[in-house]
Amino acid sequence: FLPSNALFFIFFVDKHFTKYYNQLQKGSRRTKEQIMVKYENSEPRYVGCVYNLGEHNYYDDSDFYAEYLDFENGMLGYVEYDTTRFGGGGYATKDLSFEKLNEWWSSKAKSVRLEIIKEDLLRWAKHVEHGKRVVVSRGRKVPHGIEGEVFWLKEVNYDPYDRPWGKETRIGIKDDSDNVYWTYAKNVDVIAPEQFVTEELIQAKLKDFYDTLFDIALELRKDEKADILRKEYYQF
Repeated sequence: FLPSNALFFIFFVDKHFTKYYNQLQKGSRRTKEQIMVKYENSEPRYVGCVYNLGEHNYYDDSDFYAEYLDFENGMLGYVEYDTTRFGGGGYATKDLSFEKLNEWWSSKAKSVRLEIIKEDLLRWAKHVEHGKRVVVSRGRKVPHGIEGEVFWLKEVNYDPYDRPWGKETRIGIKDDSDNVYWTYAKNVDVIAPEQFVTEELIQAKLKDFYDTLFDIALELRKDEKADILRKEYYQF
């Protein structure tokens, strides 16, 4: 029989480990670039890049976060810097300037962002989905080298408490002779994933990023000149 404080500790660790595991599963990418977020007893981080501050409100507690522009990697970032769940914490300020955003945009934003988009799309293209052709490369029950089309997928969870680390994706593969094989998505590789990364898709993703940058610039500038600057800098 465990004391109440031990039970609380187990619950707390399990709850927060699940939260951060979910963030990792979503493929969130972190950066070492410094921006203006300061944690307790630490040097300021992420200086000059924060464009928005926000708060997640829950039943008993709140988590505070900052959104920033990662100039080095050409992407938008998110970081939590304080919470009401326990003592301590940090603070953050919005310190991204319109001039810095404009300078980065006119110099290397497009080239940096294009590389990131291509990497992200290729990562997505390698994800096993219905209708894609795959080859079996791992596992014990299906011979390696079997090729076929994915015609069935189902997410299963073998953890007795339905926690995220118990999740697996079962798939059905049909080869060119209509033979059917059953395995896990982790045991196969998508064939020629680059075929799914089209120029049209790249340009659409690039436009989405440009539109987001313009909204940030407009909020920083807050005058009619931003509309003129959009035509100058936000074309591709």
